[in-house]
Amino acid sequence: MSISTKFIEKTNPFGTYVDIPLNAIESLELSYSKEFSQKLAKLNTMMREMNQLQDNYAIFDVAMKYACMIISSNRASIALISEDKTFFTVISQQGLSIQEPNNFTLPAEKTYIGYSYAKDSILYRKNLAITNCPTEKKLFAAGLRSTLIAPIISGGVRFGTLNTGSTQEAGYNEDDIYIFSQLIMILEKYLNNLYLREKINKQNQILISQNEELKSFAYHDPLTKIYNRRYTNAVLKNEILKSSACLSIIMLDIDNFKTINDDLGHDYGDQVLCEVTRLTLNSIRSNDVFCRWGGEEFLIVCCQTKLLNAYNLAERIRLTYVNNKSEVLDKVTASFGVAQLNTDDTLNTLLKRADNALYNSKKSGKNCCTMLE
Repeated sequence: MSISTKFIEKTNPFGTYVDIPLNAIESLELSYSKEFSQKLAKLNTMMREMNQLQDNYAIFDVAMKYACMIISSNRASIALISEDKTFFTVISQQGLSIQEPNNFTLPAEKTYIGYSYAKDSILYRKNLAITNCPTEKKLFAAGLRSTLIAPIISGGVRFGTLNTGSTQEAGYNEDDIYIFSQLIMILEKYLNNLYLREKINKQNQILISQNEELKSFAYHDPLTKIYNRRYTNAVLKNEILKSSACLSIIMLDIDNFKTINDDLGHDYGDQVLCEVTRLTLNSIRSNDVFCRWGGEEFLIVCCQTKLLNAYNLAERIRLTYVNNKSEVLDKVTASFGVAQLNTDDTLNTLLKRADNALYNSKKSGKNCCTMLE
């Protein structure tokens, strides 16, 4: 098969090729034969099939199947460049096998495919017998004798390459090259759509992640990582709205915390807060809500819990602090106030009663629990 002499034959480190600029496709000398028209019509059939598919890889498999049918090719493949531009992944291949599975990779440097990717031309290798490229040697061993390779570029983004091979030396004519160029344009459209969808998905994931971080920041204490007052207020308001709510709360305050900070430093005080948090989380139930209420004060919301049961839980937690042998909590105690939601309670009256119970514990010598009905 012959090709116009107006296209220059060049030499690169891998061998000799014909350089056909993508912007010179319209100058190809086409046959306009019946066979050529039928091949163009098959491109439309191919696009209809591709449009019916949702899976990206299935779409590209269809394109490669048609590439073998309508370009004088015995093999066709698509190779996409990695984000770091260091290797290609062959995501779809049809026709003559080179004993490689889909998604096999090729280095971007020192390969013919990498050289072609950086060009703005279709590179036509008429004879693979003389090559310095390991991949081309593998193609030659599989029976291929000539290739067409071109970059797939859309919106300024280079996605990878379209690659076809023929078992005939100089196996392509200008009709084939024109159809090859049309196939590139179709693939550019699909890959650009895929790229935009993935870009939008990544941006959405970033926004979701950022929203989760903001939500976590809004509802969690930055030091102890447990819920903060804002979140727990919302939980309490929601529970109080339930007419059948059986609810108790435990308010606890670390004894002599100002002295700890003054004598041992704020860093040590932070360690005490975190250790109290850890011990408390290990003592409460899965449906209890534990928060840092402010400073050295904490609150536990005990859903579906009567007053006496909440008091017993507070006492267990208090003894956990007393019996803890860690260096951080040595001789650290806490006082507790327990209250149960009554039918005429508001959020403020419930919290006030728990606070009064806590005050009574402090007045009674600290390191004790008090409940108020």
